Amino acid sequence: MPGEPETNFPRTYRGARKAFIAACQRARADSIARVHPTAAGPNGNPLFIDSVALGPRGARKALLLIAGRDGRDGCMGSGLLAGLLDAGIRPPADARLVMIHALNPFGMARGRCENEDGFDLDDPAAAPSWSFAMLRAILTEDLARAEKLRVLDLARGESSKISDRTAGTLARALLARKPGLDLRIARLALAPSNAMAQSRTVVTRALAGL
Repeated sequence: MPGEPETNFPRTYRGARKAFIAACQRARADSIARVHPTAAGPNGNPLFIDSVALGPRGARKALLLIAGRDGRDGCMGSGLLAGLLDAGIRPPADARLVMIHALNPFGMARGRCENEDGFDLDDPAAAPSWSFAMLRAILTEDLARAEKLRVLDLARGESSKISDRTAGTLARALLARKPGLDLRIARLALAPSNAMAQSRTVVTRALAGL
């Protein structure tokens, strides 16, 4: 099955955010925006981390999808989240699906991997960042009852590859808020040429395996 071409993905942070929010509306799901208190985009525009949650709030197992940890991958990741919503991807009745759009909006707005502090979010030095504070807030607000959490960090690659990141900075940020969490994190790198189809397959399997 051929994938959608790369040209179908948004080209800018603002365009990507607008498309993601529109996809949430089409899915009849309310997105939540968290505005950066100090950093701004290249033209002085505000920066946001947006999220949406599907499924029962009291679910004890969940899948978390993250787009834009590396700002260079953010537009593709944004397009994948919107595509998943439009494709009708939903969690099982006893599970929750949460999507985070632009975990690193500063980097995404500039097409770079570093955040407003000059750190790649994989760097342990980024642990005190606003992005991780918002990630923990989402864990508290949208995944408060989750005991089992599986995370897919959407990234761009030359070919499709899944790699374990359970011991990384992202995991430490989540476990700092919820130490007893049954947590597994994987980075899903996808080639743009078939990213949409591949993401649907992997996310569908991840939800079924919760």
